[in-house]
Amino acid sequence: MSLDFLADDTPAAPSQGTAAPWKVLIIDDVKDVHDTTRLALQQLTFENRGLSFLHAYSAEEARGIFAEHSDIAVALVDVVMETEDAGLALVQWLRETHGNNLVRIILRTGQPGYAPEAEVIDRYEIDDYKDKTELSRTKLTTALICAFRGYRQLDALERNRHGLERLINSLKTLYSRQALDEFANAILQQLSALLDVELDGMVCVVDQSREAGESLNRVLAGGGELEAFTGKLIDELPDQECADLIRRCIARGETLWEPVGMALALTTGEGTQGAVFLKAPPEHIAEDDANQLLRLFTMNASVAYDNATLFEEVHTLAFTDPATGLPSFSAFCKSFETARDEERSLVLGLFDVYRSREIAHGLGEERTERMMQKIGERLATELDEVITVARRESDEFAILFERDADLDPHELIARIDEIFHEPIELDDASLMVRGRLGLARQGIDGDDPRELARYAAIALNELRRQGHGRAKLFQPELQAIASERLRLASMLTRASGETETRLVFHPVVDTQSGVTTAAEALIRFIGPDGTPLRTDKMIDAAEANGMIVEIGAWVLREAMRQHVMVMDAGSPHRLNVNLSPAQIHTPRIYVDIEKGLSESGLDPALLNIEVTENLFLDNDDETLALLRWLRERGARIYIDDFGTGYSSLSYLGKLPVDGLKIDRSFVMNMDEDTEAAAVVGSVIAIGAKLGLDVVAEGVETQDQRRLLTDLGANKLQGFLFTKPCPAEELKQFLGGRQL
Repeated sequence: MSLDFLADDTPAAPSQGTAAPWKVLIIDDVKDVHDTTRLALQQLTFENRGLSFLHAYSAEEARGIFAEHSDIAVALVDVVMETEDAGLALVQWLRETHGNNLVRIILRTGQPGYAPEAEVIDRYEIDDYKDKTELSRTKLTTALICAFRGYRQLDALERNRHGLERLINSLKTLYSRQALDEFANAILQQLSALLDVELDGMVCVVDQSREAGESLNRVLAGGGELEAFTGKLIDELPDQECADLIRRCIARGETLWEPVGMALALTTGEGTQGAVFLKAPPEHIAEDDANQLLRLFTMNASVAYDNATLFEEVHTLAFTDPATGLPSFSAFCKSFETARDEERSLVLGLFDVYRSREIAHGLGEERTERMMQKIGERLATELDEVITVARRESDEFAILFERDADLDPHELIARIDEIFHEPIELDDASLMVRGRLGLARQGIDGDDPRELARYAAIALNELRRQGHGRAKLFQPELQAIASERLRLASMLTRASGETETRLVFHPVVDTQSGVTTAAEALIRFIGPDGTPLRTDKMIDAAEANGMIVEIGAWVLREAMRQHVMVMDAGSPHRLNVNLSPAQIHTPRIYVDIEKGLSESGLDPALLNIEVTENLFLDNDDETLALLRWLRERGARIYIDDFGTGYSSLSYLGKLPVDGLKIDRSFVMNMDEDTEAAAVVGSVIAIGAKLGLDVVAEGVETQDQRRLLTDLGANKLQGFLFTKPCPAEELKQFLGGRQL
């Protein structure tokens, strides 16, 4: 979990508090969160008071601390602890059973999916909700100071609640009105009830000069005859004598009483200034009790305004992608729910952009975000039947279509290609946009937007895994496949080590001489009962859970070690090792290769590296740099399973490769399928023209061997010669015969 507030460059001020400290209870089941929070806040002081920290590592432990300490000011509560809603259940207990309505609650979570509903925040007077991954020291400090203010005022009011009961009820209403427009209306209504005056002639004004650079005293809410001026400048009010009183109140930051009425000053901790104007004459509300109520009311109204402003900012951040200004996925979900409730036919699509990493490296962060903004805007404005488009991940957009369930996914991706027929123009860059589209249908696949987004992501991930195809509808069997992949992945990650990995080697022979020229290292997985597991499915599972990099590193080291053990010094054969795209794209690949060579003593000139042709889809510089580095060391690069993926023969000669391996699906059918034979012949001819070594995989019959020999294949590999075997058997095979 990332706790970014430690990275905040703003140093904490030295603690000089001399009064009794504020008590802060940290409730989280992760010790690092306690330590980091304490470190970030230990020097904070507010109103000459430092902080005293209490710690609970579970909701149950927190209940005991609340029972023992009645003067806790703020509780920082983790939502997910011993259960998914342990934090919310604790808050419910605190408010309803324990009866503590004073302590301010700030919820924190590392799992945004468990965010509380607005109704829960309102019901249990939760002051704030923070995602740990976005929490900085400044934001945490701001939230605490606002909470301390709220606690301080509520505590003072509680001590005098018999005389100020109506005021407390007013403040509760203000604190629950977190949006600015709701807050402004609530402050007028509560002040009217508190002082027993009519709403007519009341107005709440805020000074926006700091944002605009000029004097902009704007009406947030008006009562009675002034309600029509909501949203306008006070220059437009019909009584300019009242407007002048409001201006002077804001400028001085003082409450002013004049025959025309009264202006109550609102000044927040952030420096924002405002005023509440009452047309009632001063003598109507000038009693001492009313003065005391007004002073406390305006102080607390200022704090409530701080909270409302903060909530407005958080709301904007929650529903707007800050980098592009596009709707966030939360806003997308709300739009989906609205359209669903209107009984419209909906399809949810996830569109991810090809070559996003290469684009980001070339453009830089700021220009990449501008490009993503242009992509999102084009998707939203130029596609028919699109309700909304949101930024979901760095290179992924959620698209809400109003379409029937019998849509054609290929037609949709074709239309997306059409709107990006013209490139995205960005300063001196002109970028063509292509991508993949995963789709899920409302009503057929589900009704919840987050559930459908997960299903669309499953379809999209299937496209990525296959390495070809542009659009795919979610089907239930895809979820079953994903679940099975997860089950197999768990077999690789369990501490019991119930799955064993072994290496076998499959010889590659020279077509003319029959001499073994290389042996390909292949991994095998053995289940706990000793039976072999499907290699392709286990590799899919390893790729899905990120273990493929570790497994690939082990294969590199172990294959080199075993190869050196069986290698015939008189006639050394080469070692073929497969590298997955995930391995190639991790910075540690150089270290893994160097470590394997160093530990085994293998000459890198005896190393063949096999990669799939889809690796070259993006043609990114990092991949090409690695392959060139390998060739400089003496290794050779082969494109494995050639013919099943991208197959761009047009630039094959420009790639840093030495050979091709024709996929077995063509070889195994070539003696019966004229099209397969034609593909094989074409690849061999092109390889010869480009000076590339061509290896045919899947050779099982003498007829296939003769055909491939006649066509000019350089090398052959298949069960005709031997099945993949352990290193010990390979050594016997090498010493036995030529084939």
